[in-house]
Amino acid sequence: MLETKIPVGVGANRPHLLLGNTHLSAFSGGDGTLKKQIIQLKAWIDAIPAGQPWILAGDFNLLPPNDNPDRLGEDATLYADTENPISILTKEYNSAFVDSLAENARTYLPFGSTEPDRKIDYIFYGGPIEIESATVLKEASSISDHLPLEIRFRLTTSL
Repeated sequence: MLETKIPVGVGANRPHLLLGNTHLSAFSGGDGTLKKQIIQLKAWIDAIPAGQPWILAGDFNLLPPNDNPDRLGEDATLYADTENPISILTKEYNSAFVDSLAENARTYLPFGSTEPDRKIDYIFYGGPIEIESATVLKEASSISDHLPLEIRFRLTTSL
């Protein structure tokens, strides 16, 4: 995980926005790797002081809770975890997309497809910050198999 602190206030001891960016393992076949990685991310979040604005984003390589991997055909084997590790985060922290199962929240575009068929990229956030808007930029499908996300946040306290 990469961590960055961005100053957002004024003064010598000005506060900052804490940003985390991650790319979790792909193709682990349910061997427990993703759960271990999620537990490390949870520990990072839990160590953030109360009142500190933070954002964690990246390719988590996990379907949303309650998504049925069988709908993906052969790709279902890529999501073989008995219990979906992403639920460790989705149960406790705010996510940029309220309904992760919605078609407009899908971020992964399989090779040769014109529409994304699953969500595996997430943005979590906490502290004095809220979402103003969250959009998957489908018009950028020529850039990558992961569609970019445009999320607008607003700090909810004066720092």
